[in-house]
Parts: sequence; C-alpha cells; structure tokens
Amino acid sequence: MVADTSWNAFANSKSISSNLDRSAGSAGSFVPTPPRIKDKRAVVNVQNSDDGYCFVWSILAPLHSARDHRYRIQNYAKYASELNLDGSIFPLPIKDIPRFERQNPNIAIHCMVVDSKDNSFSILYLSPHVHKPQHTITLLILDNERDPQKHHYVYAKHLSRLIDHRSKNTKRSHVCLNCLQVFSAEHVLEKHERCCLVHSPQQIAFPEPDKC
Repeated sequence: MVADTSWNAFANSKSISSNLDRSAGSAGSFVPTPPRIKDKRAVVNVQNSDDGYCFVWSILAPLHSARDHRYRIQNYAKYASELNLDGSIFPLPIKDIPRFERQNPNIAIHCMVVDSKDNSFSILYLSPHVHKPQHTITLLILDNERDPQKHHYVYAKHLSRLIDHRSKNTKRSHVCLNCLQVFSAEHVLEKHERCCLVHSPQQIAFPEPDKC
C-alpha cells in the first residue's frame, strides 16, 4: 500500500466499494509484465501490489501520462477523484465496464487478453462508442501463470507495437480495434472499419517469427 495522502483519500472514499471481488471475470492483483511483452515497451503496468484498483490506475495512466516512472501509483492517485466510480466493486469485473463508461461518458474501453500458450490476443470487450468519446483506452489483461485466479489490467500504450511483432516495418501502423488487423495507412484502416465494426470482435493468433 502506498503511503500517500491522495491515495488514502481515494481508498477511503465513499464513492467506491472496498469490497474486493475475487469472482471470475475480474482483474486486480498485480502481475508482472511477461518478458516477451515487456521487451516491446508497449504497455504501462502500474505496480498496484494487491490493492485491487489496477483498472483505475490503467485508466488514469493515459489520461495523466507521467514523464518518468510510469509504473508508480503516486503519479495517478491524486487524479482518481476525476473518475465516477460510484457503486463500483474492485477488482472491476469485465461485465461492469459498460457501467463505468456510462458514468464516465468521455471514456471508451477496448479490453484484450493475451494467451501465452498459442501467442494470441482475444478481445474481451469493445465499447460500441469507441470512436465517439474524447478518450479511447486499450487495456490488456495479464494472467498470473502461477495463480490462475489472479488477473491484472495494464494500459496498452502502443497497440500496434504490442501485436505487430511479425513486421519489420518501422513506420507507424494502424490497428483495427475489432479484429486487430494492422494497416500501414490510416485511410485504409478507416475504409476497413466501416465493414469490420458491424461484426463481433474477433480473436487473432500470431505464429512465432521464426515460423513465418
């Protein structure tokens, strides 16, 4: 637990529930970033220990980007009151993300999970308002390999860098949030999305680079 007055004010706030829900479909306990993801420098993994609020820190990380030590809670605790967390239970279950969006209409969530066994990404939640709010935030859920009951939200800062590991193209790429296809030009992505977004989110599996 961080010894910080702003953190204490947040943790004791009546606007949130102190009941840490360990039910399936939620995430909260800290999980270190796996080396193969860490090496891409694509995510911000706030070290929340076991406070259960990794969702909150992962939302605040892009809204208030820190210059240094982005993994520290102290960078974000003072901004927690900006979020409407009334009635929320933490760790926040995936099914409660739509409620969070309704209470925070300027934020849209895109949430994925990585399967280390087959090197695939699955989309767990994609906001129907992903192209409307001021802030669209991609979250990645990490699983604890030693404890399957523990999961952890992190902020996916560079989505293309996270999933486009097969390409040798160093230029900026653009990712469809619905199917995770990567495009070299934004106008090509926009044309693709007009058709893709009418379908349900998909799973994408990547072969290892040496098998391509």
